Amino acid sequence: MVQDDSQQTLPFMTLDDSHESKSEDSGMGASTLSHSSPPASDTEDNSICSFPLNKSVDAVGKKAQDLIERINLSRARDQKVMAEFEDFLMKTVRETCEELKNHMFSQYEEQSSSMEDQLQELSEVLGRSSQLCVELQSASQTLAAINKGLQQTPEQ
Repeated sequence: MVQDDSQQTLPFMTLDDSHESKSEDSGMGASTLSHSSPPASDTEDNSICSFPLNKSVDAVGKKAQDLIERINLSRARDQKVMAEFEDFLMKTVRETCEELKNHMFSQYEEQSSSMEDQLQELSEVLGRSSQLCVELQSASQTLAAINKGLQQTPEQ
């Protein structure tokens, strides 16, 4: 703050671009404000100081608008990337499911073939078992007849 001849102190804010810092992730400039006093004549200096201040405010507004536009473009790109990733992921999941179903069906076919062979063998074993059962019954009847015949022979 600077005092003029009338000992009146007036604060005055200006944008000091030499102290501007940039944030890496946002690209947004953070300006520092410094205080200074205008010269003694109020009427002339307010219009003179007002113009550079308005110009600086407009410049900051333009920078802010540009930053907002960059952020919106970045968000739009992010959404596009996410949509593409989702499409890719869904396609990959569909392909993986299809491969899994194909593998599952091929396993079914192998198992079916194996079971078919085993069922055929079981059928043959049951057929032979039935045949042997019939032969055993026939042999049993024959033995029963022989036994009966031996028991009926007259004891002479």
